[in-house]
Amino acid sequence: MIMQLSNFGKLLICSCVLLTSAAADEPALKFLEGLRQRRYFDTALEYIDQLEGRSDLPQEVTKVLDLERGITLRAQATASAYSDDKEQALARAEQALKKFATENADHPRAAFANFEVGQLLLERARSTVWEAESPAAASRKNELLQSARGLIDQAKGIYQVAFDQYSALNDKYPAFIDRDEEPDLFQERNQVLLRKLRSQYQLARCTYERGQTFEMGSQERNETLIRASSEFEKIYQENRSTPLGRLSNLMRGKCFQEQGDIGRAVSFYNDVKDDRSNQPAVVQLRAYAVQFRLICLNHETRNDYQLVVTEATEWLADNVNRPLLGTEQGIGIKWERALAYEKMSAEREIEEKARNQLLNAAFDDADQVSQVGGRYYEPALEMKRRIGALRGDRSKEPTDALSAYDAAKAILTSDYRKAVDALKTAKDSGDQTAIQSATQTLNLNLKELGRLLQLTLKLRDRDTDPKLVASARNLLSFVYLKQNKNLDAVILARFCMEKDRAVNPEAALEAVDIAMAAVVRAYNEAGEDKDFEIQLMKEVMELIISDYDKSAKGNEARFRLAKIYGDLGDPETSAATYLTVAPEYKLYPTAQIKAGQAYLTSWYNGLIAAGGESEAGNLTELRDNAAKYLRTGLKLARANLGDGRPGAEVVKAEISLADINNRQGNFQETIARLTAGAANSVLAIQQLPADQRPATGVGSTALAAQTYRYMLRAYIGTQQLEKALEIMTSLENVGEQNLAAVYTELGKQLESELEGLKAAGDTEKLDQARTDFESFLDRVRERDQLDYNSLLWIGETYLGLGNGVRDQREVAEPYFARAAEAFQQMLDEKLVEKQFVNAIKLRLVKCRTAQRKYQEAVSMAQEILTESEMLLEGQFEAAHSLAEWGADAGGEPDKLLEAIGGIKVGEKRVIWGYGYLARRLAQTRNQPEWEQLRPQFLDARYEIANSRLRYFQTGAADGKQMLDTAAGELRLFASRTSDLSDVEFDRFSGLYDTIVAELGMGNNDKHYTLKRFEKVEVPPEQMVARTEEEIAKDKAEDPVPTYEPEGPGVAFFGVALLLAGGLGFGCYKMMSKPPQRKRAYSSDVNVKADAAGPPVSMPSGDGEPSFEGLDIGPPPGPPGTAPQKRRKKKGAPKAGPGGKTPAKKKRPMTPEQMEQAKARRRRAAKEKAAQEQGEGGPRPKKKARKRPPQPPADEK
Repeated sequence: MIMQLSNFGKLLICSCVLLTSAAADEPALKFLEGLRQRRYFDTALEYIDQLEGRSDLPQEVTKVLDLERGITLRAQATASAYSDDKEQALARAEQALKKFATENADHPRAAFANFEVGQLLLERARSTVWEAESPAAASRKNELLQSARGLIDQAKGIYQVAFDQYSALNDKYPAFIDRDEEPDLFQERNQVLLRKLRSQYQLARCTYERGQTFEMGSQERNETLIRASSEFEKIYQENRSTPLGRLSNLMRGKCFQEQGDIGRAVSFYNDVKDDRSNQPAVVQLRAYAVQFRLICLNHETRNDYQLVVTEATEWLADNVNRPLLGTEQGIGIKWERALAYEKMSAEREIEEKARNQLLNAAFDDADQVSQVGGRYYEPALEMKRRIGALRGDRSKEPTDALSAYDAAKAILTSDYRKAVDALKTAKDSGDQTAIQSATQTLNLNLKELGRLLQLTLKLRDRDTDPKLVASARNLLSFVYLKQNKNLDAVILARFCMEKDRAVNPEAALEAVDIAMAAVVRAYNEAGEDKDFEIQLMKEVMELIISDYDKSAKGNEARFRLAKIYGDLGDPETSAATYLTVAPEYKLYPTAQIKAGQAYLTSWYNGLIAAGGESEAGNLTELRDNAAKYLRTGLKLARANLGDGRPGAEVVKAEISLADINNRQGNFQETIARLTAGAANSVLAIQQLPADQRPATGVGSTALAAQTYRYMLRAYIGTQQLEKALEIMTSLENVGEQNLAAVYTELGKQLESELEGLKAAGDTEKLDQARTDFESFLDRVRERDQLDYNSLLWIGETYLGLGNGVRDQREVAEPYFARAAEAFQQMLDEKLVEKQFVNAIKLRLVKCRTAQRKYQEAVSMAQEILTESEMLLEGQFEAAHSLAEWGADAGGEPDKLLEAIGGIKVGEKRVIWGYGYLARRLAQTRNQPEWEQLRPQFLDARYEIANSRLRYFQTGAADGKQMLDTAAGELRLFASRTSDLSDVEFDRFSGLYDTIVAELGMGNNDKHYTLKRFEKVEVPPEQMVARTEEEIAKDKAEDPVPTYEPEGPGVAFFGVALLLAGGLGFGCYKMMSKPPQRKRAYSSDVNVKADAAGPPVSMPSGDGEPSFEGLDIGPPPGPPGTAPQKRRKKKGAPKAGPGGKTPAKKKRPMTPEQMEQAKARRRRAAKEKAAQEQGEGGPRPKKKARKRPPQPPADEK
């Protein structure tokens, strides 16, 4: 039964027909591939028919239409659930592929066509084996199995020819091809290796499938499976790090499983099952591993039925597996759960009610499997018949909507509530056995409740009370929410909100809470790609605001919508949304504060984006709006508070306002606001002994340190130096373990303030700020005996002063000299604890570099790294010193090359250089430390090209060659790095524009515009067939020359880099390079609401909303399982200026919330200019070695 052409497909075909004959270079093949990837097979076939009637197509497209038809039909057959359709599509595919191969024997893709014929022969063989397993085919079983063996042997012959061809072709390539120098040749060889590996895998797969054609336990079957296992093992040993190698290892386990060695088989599956990576290839592999493992757990030698239910349900509920639910693995996993339910129901000690619930669960799964068809179609139908007989074919089933609804309400008001209470009691007791039993009971009740509500809606007719139907829909959306079917819950609850409001307003109002809870949880549980969930959330919140504009629910939706805009990097829209909250709403003061903090975030982002530009216009307005709404919100909040102790929200808002006031020189207001309220002032409530400070909130180390920093700046600004010294002492007592970070942050805060004043052109305030700090530093230096804390403060402050005016060398150098003097005194007087010595030395290296004492700086860095080569910031500082040395007008240009390549002492690379840094950091891409190390990786990649540019600018003889290399590196890096944000890409693009301008290429020429990575969708069945080089490309698209390993392995390396930071005051805090780009900050909505759903206590909507997740409890899991384990959330982000939590960050250091629109406008202008200028002349090409004959191409 071939699927009819959808309206969407017809629209696509119409669009194709409308293409003019001028489109000779129409991307027809790419469009076809897109249709196949989206499973629009009928549309693709009609498009091919339409293309055959075209006379204007290039000949190279016309020639391959039969091949494309064969590829499409084979893909359609693979996706088909019905044997007749599958066989028909396979037969047509074979005919088309053979026709192409016969008529185009010399075509580059002829070999690929033959390979595809092998694929479809193997597909037909598997279908024949499945047919032979059916009881209906018992009389023809031997005949069918013999036919399958014949098809497999034909396929194996094709794969063997392909393997021999690709092996011979691979031997013609050089043993080593440099990816950077000859990327095209490298890619060609890569494709040959990939096809060779696929052919080798398919040969082993043929051996395995041939084993399936013999009786279980027979000698022929076991011998064939042993041979297949050996073939898979060979592939795995040679390609163990690739997905296809790992799949081969899974198939080794499958061979043992088919021989009855269940325990050994499971050991092969566990490694892949526990790999939590969400890379598409790993997700696909994990599906295989889970399916194979569940078959083993259901085996009569294991009988781990409850574990099957648990693991199957976890896999089916995981959003990342959603695209695989309709695949053979997805259907197989659901089938194994159905088997487990049925077997659990057969246990003797089970109660009758629980038995029926398990049978119902098994029936539902079998029913869904039977609707798909395929391998499990007949077994699923047989299971439905068995269960129907055991249940008396549902003789007691309700026959009308009212009876079904009454049965559902009976479960809801009795059994379900008892199950909820029992689970709560079990959790309070901590008894795991009781928790497991209660969870099983609750889930079985939920499943039965959902079934009866679905039955209610199915049995409704025109005479059914509309209010009852609305209630049933609402209750069903609640059941979906509790079962963690979040999108189902959203869709149904949204329908209730819109359609049932007139007939049952109570149910519609309850649906609002369910929709909000479900959409928030769907967002929280989505992977990295949250675009769909974000759009859905916006639509739901906007609908609630529209329908419940003046109510508490409408205002709660505004809170959530504003938080969405903040997380999307649009703080101005976030602020505007907060400002729509009605004044009568009890959280109106909070909304005003949040609006102020959103404007503050936008102001911070603007300051970062403006760089050295003047702070004027919109930035001033953003700052003023931030101050205005912070003051308004604080006034209302303090009025509600009276003389009471302020909470974290008020404290954070006061700190935010203090930052604005200090930057404007309003120091008196800062002092007045932070000390107002006597014993309950913001300042007073922070004064706690270090060992009594809470981890978060008022009195925490973070908030206390911020309060003291802003107070210290205000006292220095008003020249109240004695009070400043008192605050400095309080700051030192915040927590000794954080003191270094506190002083480092003070230095950065000062640097930021000076840069802001300089950008604004406010020379008077800039000079005054310097004078204020100099006076205070002199006062500190007058102390009788300078201790560690005082000298650290002096050094960091002078360093901040120097960095703040570093473009005025004559002004900055004395500051750097005084900073160096303070750090050196700490070392000379042995005031530094041993574990902090290297950190202080690195501060000294930083000062010496700024003083242009390069030899001393590099020698000191080399001394540090000789002892501690894994000190990441030390390696960066050494490379930075070398780069500054080489770029200095009186320096040595070759030092820039050393900054890239590093310095060796004997055989050991003591100073790594940016090149080796990038290589080593890239190796941690799949390690837990990657998120922390990724910013440094991007810095290293940037500095490689930047150092080459600076080398060219020195006038070196080979500078042009270096600049060519830099341009090539950037093109390769940008085009192969998939996760660059707009801001990150803009950074590299700006550097690239400078380089091509220096080369005289014309940076507006579209040939020389830096191109971003283009995502290519890969069908799931191809994801596991990728070479090691392709996997490495995912991990680290890095054109840096290869270096031999000189240290610990990759896994240890990432941890070692982070631990090495312990030698200083912290891996990133104490030893950061100047000038670091600052992160954008965002306010947080730290609010909560409960949405337990009807008829349990429904929320009123008056509570403070929480975007972080509602207290609805975890989905209870499948019937017969223990509670699901929820993934641990990462630690809360550190507080930024003003005590605000930064916006949820995708990666450390990346300022996602910078003005994305500005970045897009810049690129759009560049592209427009390129179009106006024209394509320009061709770029000169490098001389490349002669290539061997090109391999047969395909688009896989």
